[in-house]
Amino acid sequence: MHDVSGAISDYGQAIRLDPTMVHAYINRRRLRSRGKLNRAIADYGAAIRSPPRNAAAYHNRGNARASKAR
Repeated sequence: MHDVSGAISDYGQAIRLDPTMVHAYINRRRLRSRGKLNRAIADYGAAIRSPPRNAAAYHNRGNARASKAR
């Protein structure tokens, strides 16, 4: 359906219900635009702090930081 706003909202709700749901942070970040890299980096940071540690969160946060540096 390409309802990006709805998907971001659903991921946010999932995170509120279960702050350890790493994939919700990662998927929400993927939907956010490049203009919001600080928020994306914050999402990845939250995913990294949630057990179990997630290698994809580190990788994707690195990509977001690299994009921000350009």
